[in-house]
Amino acid sequence: MFVCGQSEIGLNVNYSRLDAFHGVEYTHAFKRYSIHAGLDVGVNRTYLQKRFFPRIITGFSYAAVQKEKFKLQPIIQYSYAPLLFNKENRTFAHYHELSTGIRWRYGKKWKIGQTLLVGALWERSFNAIYQRSKTSTTLGYTAQIDFSYAF
Repeated sequence: MFVCGQSEIGLNVNYSRLDAFHGVEYTHAFKRYSIHAGLDVGVNRTYLQKRFFPRIITGFSYAAVQKEKFKLQPIIQYSYAPLLFNKENRTFAHYHELSTGIRWRYGKKWKIGQTLLVGALWERSFNAIYQRSKTSTTLGYTAQIDFSYAF
């Protein structure tokens, strides 16, 4: 049975070029199309370095393969993460990532899944040498495992 308008709420752990993250994600499906939004927190920087490192995520996917208990979805995802570099002068680094990849889910109500993404990662921060903001680009990647509940 394919449900139009099904929602999912889930917990995830993922590893990216920036940090290891954990967080929550909400997904809403419209037949074969899905949109998702989430909030992650960087484990290393938030808990070990004591610098709060949130990441906001949004994305879109299409169920290329959709069975009763299994979905295989190409995915496009954008994320934004601000990081406070220096508390004294309030210097931030801003990370923008645009990725594409593949996501699979298995289960009916309770689901397990994995997402693999690769794309561009832009870092914008203040450069003390040049006394202005600079942007650098590199390859970004994310590997995510998640557990969700459909309602």
